[in-house]
Amino acid sequence: MFSLFSKNKKPADQRDVTESEWKGGIVSGADALRRRRDVYGQALRFPAGESIQQDNSGGLSIKNRSGNIVKTVDRFDRETVFGWNPEGQMISVALATGESFKKIENGSWVRILDNGKLQVSAYEFSVLRDGTLRIGYGTANGSRFFRDSRLDGSATMLNEKGRLLALKADLASQHERLYKILDNLLRERLINNDQRQGMCDAYHALVRRVCLEEISKTQAAQTVFHINRLLEAGGNSPLGAQLCFMLAHELMFFSALPNEADTSDSLSVLIAQLYRHQPQQAAMLVAEMNIHKRYVTASGLTVKYIDELMHPVSRKRHEWSAPGQQKRFAESNRFLRVILVNIVEKSRIAKRAQKENLALIDEARRAFTTREFGRVFGRELADLFEHVTGTAANGLDFSSRKEIEKWDRANDAFNGHNSSEVA
Repeated sequence: MFSLFSKNKKPADQRDVTESEWKGGIVSGADALRRRRDVYGQALRFPAGESIQQDNSGGLSIKNRSGNIVKTVDRFDRETVFGWNPEGQMISVALATGESFKKIENGSWVRILDNGKLQVSAYEFSVLRDGTLRIGYGTANGSRFFRDSRLDGSATMLNEKGRLLALKADLASQHERLYKILDNLLRERLINNDQRQGMCDAYHALVRRVCLEEISKTQAAQTVFHINRLLEAGGNSPLGAQLCFMLAHELMFFSALPNEADTSDSLSVLIAQLYRHQPQQAAMLVAEMNIHKRYVTASGLTVKYIDELMHPVSRKRHEWSAPGQQKRFAESNRFLRVILVNIVEKSRIAKRAQKENLALIDEARRAFTTREFGRVFGRELADLFEHVTGTAANGLDFSSRKEIEKWDRANDAFNGHNSSEVA
């Protein structure tokens, strides 16, 4: 192993990375690397033949000649080192906390104590392609969980089904990451200056909600975290980079200005309530479906990506307009509606299977539209809110604008009738 910022004299097989190489594309973001060089007082060094990449948060991943990640440095300069055998299997990991682990012959992991002795460990380690450290562990009841530590300093906890249970994210880090992503999209001409500015304006409007104590700083950080995930996955998403940006922009806009969301029917009202009270859940729902082609609800139901319903959006010709100008036709609203309808249908199937003692069948590929599905109303809306957020609706009103107008007309007529009687 080697030290990324070693102050010792470099060995003969190591070299300094030149500024032209940073600009030439080996690593994007010369400013961040220049900052690191200033902090450590010397040029970045790594063994010849190895490659290095920097993510949008400033975190670094160094790969060996075989393409395996041998070292990561997150945006807070915390280092993790990975060891590999000739077959490309990870055999050791040294964490930023100072703890070291290695894999023994039977495939299990053990902790290396300070005295060199080995201690049985319940953890399993892996590193994802983006440099994320994944630590898996089991519990006494047989459940498994995974903790992902990312290079932007965020950390997530997932269960064995892939449901995100907890997320630790810093708003300042996500802000920096967002602006870097937008600059990259602008440079690649996937967006224009107006679109970039629109996203920035929506972000600052979201921050204003934090200042007004409408949502917490943690909620804002988590919302931006998922929007960043969606933006970064653009090229690999089934919808493509430009449509992912459109969805991300609308998610940011409606999370910042939930009163601008459509409320013409019951599902739209539920979506507006998500933006108002749990914007991070709406952002996670769209990000998960685009990145992993599935979404796991808080209750454990899995809804898969349905190409027939999700993808027609990409066959249209899109003229750019700021979110909110056409509330009913917001793409994020349409995308969320399809997923929510699928969750309700999957919930109905689960209840029916449980009631009739039948096996739960997987109808995730069944293509149906909101119109074919019918109305979603009453108790199912509160259940749906809980499926998505993991929290009870607590008396939230899901009345649509049409329903409210209907009751207002009835109330006005009633009051007018009573007034005439009094007169």
